[in-house]
Amino acid sequence: MKTINIGVVDDHNLIREGIRELLKDSNDIKIIFEVSDGVLLLRELEKRKIKPHILILDLEMPGMNGFEVTKFLKANYPEIRLIILTMHTSEEVIINMLKSGASSYLDKNTSHEELERAIRGVHKTGYYYNERISTTLARNLNKRKRYDKHSTNAEFTDLEISVIELVYKEMTNSQIADIVCRSKGTIEAIKRNIFRKAGVKSSTGIVKYAIKNNIVGLD
Repeated sequence: MKTINIGVVDDHNLIREGIRELLKDSNDIKIIFEVSDGVLLLRELEKRKIKPHILILDLEMPGMNGFEVTKFLKANYPEIRLIILTMHTSEEVIINMLKSGASSYLDKNTSHEELERAIRGVHKTGYYYNERISTTLARNLNKRKRYDKHSTNAEFTDLEISVIELVYKEMTNSQIADIVCRSKGTIEAIKRNIFRKAGVKSSTGIVKYAIKNNIVGLD
């Protein structure tokens, strides 16, 4: 039986201990290192000859957040697969992390059985989507189809559509930044692009444009 080597990246010692406890009886899964943030992870990977097959990664960490780590790893260590383990359960975060390269997304209340299934599934097939993730992906696909069906000349990226939806929900720039794991400055730049593409000048203009063009629905 081939051993699946795991790295754990989380800034909370109790979480790392919990993951270790959940996986201690798994014959085919081995934690080869644990670190508390993204910067330490990069140092660990640089010095290691044996790289992990999979990283279990938190989103909120000092130094580099989970999105920044994911982006770096996909560019520099594409062979390492990522399982996001976090308390963030909003659809926008899930979709953005999967699109950024994560192979699975679990919340921190997951059972040891599901964590093992996710690790083995990601190692074997490259991904693991539980019922919640599958439902989220299907809902996002339906939103995208609705937008494409009524598409105007403005071409929005998936991230821009997520920001539009959050503006529609009356989120502030800081709240949007937290949800999609970007900086506040990045969100401000994205909104400027949306203003330009939609031909509007304010968040109110974004909302009106989104409703008119069926990017969001009136519930």
